Amino acid sequence: MKSYFRIQELKAGEIFNGSELTSDDHFVIAENYDNSIVIRKLLSELTPTEEGEVLSIAKEFKIDSLKQENTTNLETAFEYPASSGNTFDISNKKIQDYLGLNGLKDSFVYPYEYFGNGQGSVIFNSSADVSAFFAAALTTFNTIQQSRFAVAADTVKAVTISTTLTDAINQILNVNY
Repeated sequence: MKSYFRIQELKAGEIFNGSELTSDDHFVIAENYDNSIVIRKLLSELTPTEEGEVLSIAKEFKIDSLKQENTTNLETAFEYPASSGNTFDISNKKIQDYLGLNGLKDSFVYPYEYFGNGQGSVIFNSSADVSAFFAAALTTFNTIQQSRFAVAADTVKAVTISTTLTDAINQILNVNY
């Protein structure tokens, strides 16, 4: 993860940095390790430039979180054959493996058993079976990417500070995968 974001609500009367807060506020931690940006301030003390940086880091942090959720989902989202109970990982890394599997399909000795999650497996009787598996995996992968991950990520990217930074951050944090 190349960014970190956290916001903590603080109430008037609480002690922060050795001083009593006279009004409600928020403590913001926004860090981007690639750009060496580190902001650790009260929300009320942020400059307009820092607000923009905080928003950008909050977006990046949320998108990273969505990527993790997406990967976790893709690890068991593909059932093959349909309704068999056998699931296969179709995360970004595994799709690349399946591409290689499909590319080598003419060099296998058939029948060829391919193992998925748990004790699930599929038996390929010919190279056509490997192609069908790859096509189904890729279709499921693309469907999930476009209908869930891309929609959520695009929603996060579209957030701007239209009223306050707090409202924008809340919009970002409330985006669901």
